[in-house]
Amino acid sequence: MSDVSSSGASHGGSTSTAVAPRVFDWKSAFSVAFAFISPIVALYGIFFLVFLAAGPASWWAFVIVLVAQVLVAMVFGQLASKWPISGGVYAWTKRLLGATAGWFSGWAYIWTQMIAIGSAAYIAMLFVPAVLGIEAFDPMSQVLWAVVFILIGTGLNLLGSKALKAVAIGAVIIEVIGSVGLGAYLLLFKQTQPISVIFESFGSGYGEGPWIWSGLLAAVAFVGWAFVGFESAGDIAEEVKNPERAVPKAMIFSILTVGVVVLFSALAVILAMPNIEAAVTGESLDPVADTIIFHLGAEVVAPLFGMFVLAFLATFVTAQAAASRVIWSYARDNMLPGSKALSKLSSGTKVPANAILITAIVPILVVSTSLLGAGYQVLVLFAIAGFYISFAFPVLGLAKRLSDGSFKAGEFNLGKWSKPITYVAAVWVLFELVNIAWPRDTASPWYIQYGVVIIVVIISLVGVLAYSARKKQILASNS
Repeated sequence: MSDVSSSGASHGGSTSTAVAPRVFDWKSAFSVAFAFISPIVALYGIFFLVFLAAGPASWWAFVIVLVAQVLVAMVFGQLASKWPISGGVYAWTKRLLGATAGWFSGWAYIWTQMIAIGSAAYIAMLFVPAVLGIEAFDPMSQVLWAVVFILIGTGLNLLGSKALKAVAIGAVIIEVIGSVGLGAYLLLFKQTQPISVIFESFGSGYGEGPWIWSGLLAAVAFVGWAFVGFESAGDIAEEVKNPERAVPKAMIFSILTVGVVVLFSALAVILAMPNIEAAVTGESLDPVADTIIFHLGAEVVAPLFGMFVLAFLATFVTAQAAASRVIWSYARDNMLPGSKALSKLSSGTKVPANAILITAIVPILVVSTSLLGAGYQVLVLFAIAGFYISFAFPVLGLAKRLSDGSFKAGEFNLGKWSKPITYVAAVWVLFELVNIAWPRDTASPWYIQYGVVIIVVIISLVGVLAYSARKKQILASNS
């Protein structure tokens, strides 16, 4: 098992010696991770579900998940410093647990990313009609517009890493205006609820059972979607200057910064809500927009939703970039069919163009499943769980290596805190995975209740077939 720590290390079994240019410093790598997580997407994309589950007390779900995910980011920081290699969770797991475990971690992560990308494109189109001042899209129109959205994002990625950097930096500016600015205004001038309201559930709950289980833990499951993406700084590690220090810094600072912004914005929205009961009962289908419109008027809807669409575009572009780098890293190690083509960098922009195209085609297919109704919901459920499945491989791998004393840290080192933080992170990732997959909504069809498990089984079975077809090359990559 390789313990190579240099970013210029051999990638055993590689079909390509192409090297991506180092165009990112820690600040731009931070911007990429920040844009991927996105306070706007993290909060507004799931706020309705979270609030429906736990009411105003759902604010504490954001706190719980943020603290836990910061621990995961610290663990990843150690791994990125030790192995600053493009591919992130795949590259780390391969070196911790071997080629087979690495292959399956990457397989889960690639599918998670591509499903999440498709979901982001589809959800973003919910805001476009209000921006354009037209009627809401019918299902087919929403799919077609989502495809256009995917093509625009893909075009930006094909322009190269400099375009990616510009999108990421622009996203930070948009987020500051859309999240911090709006939150500050609501908190300072439009507070209608006492601070004590965040300790109240208002009779909320998700399915049967006591509130702590059916309410708060359900909210924690949904918030699990909000604080992922910080690992994308590791996915582009070979394009970052001084990655041994820059990548851990970018990952940890991005999750901390986004987390603080989300906590601030969520608190501002909750305390400014004019009618909490309507939000808890589901009468208000968009509590955030309804709260903003109540205080600022309907004329703010178009620019506000326009800002949301731009935030989703930045998330799409950065997430697609991260996914394409994992595929490229995979292919460079001869892990996939068509590795020779997928491992190539374009001659001009030096980006993995073929891998980027794959991360456009699959999301288009994912978006198309929305026409089948419940099938799309099941895929979205997997996207939430898929991140934690992918995270579990390197976190548990590091826990194993720390316990037997075989891990030697890189430049970023947690010292005496390494073991306890890694062990707690391992428990958290496994807990959240079970929490997400748990069938709470007994009113839904069985295939929705067990949607996560079903999709995990399907993708795992396809993975076994794909692995079997490439087993010789996969095992050779670890020799």
